[in-house]
Amino acid sequence: IINERGSKARITSVTNIEPRVEYSISLSGFSDCSGNTSQANEVNFVLAEPGLSGDLLLSEILFNPRSGGVDFVEIYNQSEKFINLNGWAIGNDDFTESGISRLITEENLIIPPSGYLAFTKDKGITTSDYPNNSSEFIIEIDDLPTFPDSEGTVVLVDPDGNLIEQFDYTDDL
Repeated sequence: IINERGSKARITSVTNIEPRVEYSISLSGFSDCSGNTSQANEVNFVLAEPGLSGDLLLSEILFNPRSGGVDFVEIYNQSEKFINLNGWAIGNDDFTESGISRLITEENLIIPPSGYLAFTKDKGITTSDYPNNSSEFIIEIDDLPTFPDSEGTVVLVDPDGNLIEQFDYTDDL
């Protein structure tokens, strides 16, 4: 317990937290001042590693959706790392011409080994159009770049602005 009121606790580990290992902490039996006991609460966490060139791939792009549909970009983590996408960005032809890309998130967003995440402007429409996909892997971002229907480029950029992955497409695809 780390404060006088007993409302905060610090949990420490007797071993080092290792990358590439999923950890779980379960707490139960805590009570408030009125004697109400908490249910068991479980928290899962990992120690993320930096993503490097070759770790993440642009696995799919929908640049010409059906009428009423929305674009999406899907990435795949082919590494054995848990990678935090905080600060990563997606770009289009604007990146190749002027270095402009759009931030995925400023919050922690972990993509696990062999994991997929799809990014779209409208999660509801994408989930409705592809109901067999798990909605937890579809991430809505307000500022997804536009992708022309005839041809273009999709890029994945790390937090330092390095181009990690690029895919050039045409409407023949």
